Amino acid sequence: MVAAATETPRDLLIACRAEYPELELAAGAFLAFVTDRVPANTTLTDSCAADLYLAFGCLQGHPEALRAFDSRFGADLDRVLAGLGRRGLDDDAKQILKLRLFVGSTAKIATYTGRGPLRRWVRVAATRLALEVMRTKEQPADDWAVAALPDGSDDPELAYFKAHYKAALKTAFTDALAKLTERQRTLLAQYHVDELTIDQLGALYGVHRVTAARWVARAQIQLRQTMLDLLQERIGISPDELRAVTRLVRSQLTISLRALRPVKKRRR
Repeated sequence: MVAAATETPRDLLIACRAEYPELELAAGAFLAFVTDRVPANTTLTDSCAADLYLAFGCLQGHPEALRAFDSRFGADLDRVLAGLGRRGLDDDAKQILKLRLFVGSTAKIATYTGRGPLRRWVRVAATRLALEVMRTKEQPADDWAVAALPDGSDDPELAYFKAHYKAALKTAFTDALAKLTERQRTLLAQYHVDELTIDQLGALYGVHRVTAARWVARAQIQLRQTMLDLLQERIGISPDELRAVTRLVRSQLTISLRALRPVKKRRR
């Protein structure tokens, strides 16, 4: 990474795109982003300009930017969380941290100004956010808010549905769950929340493990299909859109099931 200085908008864009050739961001929007954060007559180094370019891409939810961020700074986030002890290692901790960094009107990455290396900024900002979460004993992030968090592996179609249908997905999940039988809801909670194995469920209900596995699979399939039916009815998605929504439902159903309140384990 070079340390030369960028003096014109053209120089700035050349430096940024040389560092991230796979990342195509709107030049005008990026330059406005820089203008809002960098004082007039301030000269950025090429490295800090490229860091601003990456920060802007992450703020936009651009998949390539998020992939690049994870590649370069994911280990830094892990170290920050590991340094906070047991709570920092919880499954929700990194999701909450990334949610705070990248999502919403208060996304922390929007405050990066290019005055120093992004890596140093990430370590400081992540530490402050993580300490704040631990200190306030924040509840786990809303699961469908986490589901809407852009991921570096998302294609543009999936990223679009995450951003635009979060509320509809959450409502469909709640309504579809209510349509299951009591035993189906209990089974799903026992499997996903209480983390009972198929063998344990079989012993609990006095049936063969194959039967227990079939019950769990049927409940999950019914829940997913009911969600899709409700979404198609409520938001009028086309067959092509339905394929993308189906992928999103499949990928996020388990995390939402894990958020179910534990239910008492009982025999039939």
